[in-house]
Amino acid sequence: MPNPAAPSDSNAAKLHFLLIDDGGAAAALFRGLSDRAAVLGGSDTKGAPLVVQMEREEGQLLVSGARTATVASATQDNHGWSGVAIFIETTAIAATPSVVPTIEMLDPESGEWFPVASFAAITAVSSKLLMLQPGGVDTLTETDVEIQGLGLSGKWRLRMIHGDADSITYSAGFSHLK
Repeated sequence: MPNPAAPSDSNAAKLHFLLIDDGGAAAALFRGLSDRAAVLGGSDTKGAPLVVQMEREEGQLLVSGARTATVASATQDNHGWSGVAIFIETTAIAATPSVVPTIEMLDPESGEWFPVASFAAITAVSSKLLMLQPGGVDTLTETDVEIQGLGLSGKWRLRMIHGDADSITYSAGFSHLK
């Protein structure tokens, strides 16, 4: 059975762009994006593609489930994206749980995970959007959106750190950001 937390071709969204002949800039743009793009058809007078398909990586980090202890998602490969948006949907709680979402990055030399961003504790049924994006304005508010102005390394994961053994049901998904 495949790992539902691992990204796959089936959960990658496809974006389509129509490139216009602009004297060669379209060809230069495509060359710069070719590691994440495929030509769908056509070309301009200089041979640049007219219709390009871009991959946008997104998927599931943690399937919905009741949890009472710290858990981490599968390792995610960044593939050159600068940031990530993480969506956490909490649907049930028992007693007074407290879970701190943390993004960890992998040190390729030691193989150790390092926490680089922690967000406000989740203590109630809610929908949260957590963003890690270079240049983003750091926010830590009472709203359901938090942003931290940090970049993303080559390999990362979401770790949900439980403060106690009270049950909390949640799921988490992600979308890489340019």
